[in-house]
Amino acid sequence: MHFDGPWSSYASLTRIIGSVVDVWPQHQSKLARDFSLYGDRDRAMLDSIAADILSALGGDVREAAGDYRWTCSRMLDAEMRFRRDGSSANASVDDLLSGIYGSKDDTKRYMNGLLLSQILWPQHAGPLLYFRSEYLASVLPGAVHLEIGPGHGLWMAGILQRDSSAQLVGWDITRECLSFTESTFQRLCPDLKPRLEIRDICDNTWHRPSTESEGLFDSVIASQLFEVVSEPKVAALNIHRSLAPSGRTFICSPINVAAPDHLRRWMHEDDLLAVLRSAGLHPTKLLRFGNQPGAQKIGAGYSLVVEAARSNVGETR
Repeated sequence: MHFDGPWSSYASLTRIIGSVVDVWPQHQSKLARDFSLYGDRDRAMLDSIAADILSALGGDVREAAGDYRWTCSRMLDAEMRFRRDGSSANASVDDLLSGIYGSKDDTKRYMNGLLLSQILWPQHAGPLLYFRSEYLASVLPGAVHLEIGPGHGLWMAGILQRDSSAQLVGWDITRECLSFTESTFQRLCPDLKPRLEIRDICDNTWHRPSTESEGLFDSVIASQLFEVVSEPKVAALNIHRSLAPSGRTFICSPINVAAPDHLRRWMHEDDLLAVLRSAGLHPTKLLRFGNQPGAQKIGAGYSLVVEAARSNVGETR
């Protein structure tokens, strides 16, 4: 794909978008329309992220472009199912593990598709741009970060690229998912490795006192989490327990969006915010990212970013 004017200077973006358009020509107009929303600063940052994605892929960009188209098709299937009968793609974590994450090939295709979505979908690119440029700038060097469900590893790798003294821990519920995080770090940060653990944030044993991770983390990142966990309230409580007294959490969740790995659809952001507040997570900042300006006002899907601090459990400020 050729970009007129300043676009032509963004080599990594052009390579990825060109590969996507090669396998999906009909997608070109939407990509051009979406990228018109960004200014020069954001385009430059997206090009840097695109370079990271190319490195993480190890050169398989055309294959990943096909996986991106496949992922978009699965997203459409999930949306059509919800509109047809009001149900999400999965009723339980077992459904999830036997569905999109039940096949190594499907898991790889989905991870690759989501990796490209980090620069191609405004509702994913916007939160990532904010995370890298604003949120991380407000976290002290050497902080201890936890990412729950690090997946393709792009968010976590961005932390160490900014602060090599940071300490990183990643939790996910399957070894297969963590393998993608490991692969990204091997290619982007071979000398800086996180501690990756198979762990369920909805583990009810966290209700017992004196867990090994209680109060440990300065920062907890939970992007695309609360729509895929079995018990959102338990997950929020355990995030609260894991935060240091002055710690903060960065939460990003889709609102009014269906996907093949979702257990629920948050129809209104107030429903998610009520869960967070009831678990003692006090929102200090709310940001919304959609396909077009004002998308959330007309009932379209969008991403909600919540920065939150610890407060007393049950507080509803």
